[in-house]
Amino acid sequence: MRNLKIVRLSAMAIFMICAAMLSAQIPQGTFRLGPDVSYSSSTTDFQGFDLELKTSSVQIGAQAGYYVIDNLEVGLLFSFLNSKTEVQLSEE
Repeated sequence: MRNLKIVRLSAMAIFMICAAMLSAQIPQGTFRLGPDVSYSSSTTDFQGFDLELKTSSVQIGAQAGYYVIDNLEVGLLFSFLNSKTEVQLSEE
């Protein structure tokens, strides 16, 4: 039982050391630009009320940043969101 605990702790320590060494260093003076696009759609059916909601949304954006020092970024985000919800009543 003690050997298993030592093996687990050793594996955890090795993982933590490797993860720390793999972290990315982004140098000062680097610019970053990136797009942001997403779409979502959902349908909700309220049983017992004969009611259905349909929702869809589209989001488009852009991001920009500048690293003022290593690993510290100052940035801007622009985003446009369009959302639409329809309510449908069942006719009986």
